[in-house]
Amino acid sequence: MNDLSIYEKTDLETAIVTLDRGQCFGPCPDYKLVVEGNGNVLYHGRGYVKVIGARRSFIPTDAATALIQIMLDYNFHDFYRYYAREDCMMSDCAFITVELKIGNIEKSVTRIDMPPISLDRPFVPEKLLFLENQIDRVTNSLQWVGLPEERRR
Repeated sequence: MNDLSIYEKTDLETAIVTLDRGQCFGPCPDYKLVVEGNGNVLYHGRGYVKVIGARRSFIPTDAATALIQIMLDYNFHDFYRYYAREDCMMSDCAFITVELKIGNIEKSVTRIDMPPISLDRPFVPEKLLFLENQIDRVTNSLQWVGLPEERRR
């Protein structure tokens, strides 16, 4: 399952990676990124971002394929579907969801964005946090999300 060669070319071209960062009770960036296997990138800013609304861009197909390969290498399909802490008041915390659809395989992982209870006991795999940041980096989402001082409701 970790080898891209088992997938048909059409599976890779139609694969979809999604990062959805939801709102919180505060200035959390609220946006969704969709990366298609053919290199299309779709952005939709909803709040506390530099650009509100929809935008499109393109990344090289190799970059989209590399992103999918990293997800497979990190065994994304083995992550829990949901990561949360019992002490989070749901209205205060942003929900972050990462999805991968490739061929007939579909996996979604949602976590609540809050710090671990202690550095010794992280409750979210570091690899999941890395994947979230990698999706942002590969798509250059900073152009739309902006720096904190550039963001608006």
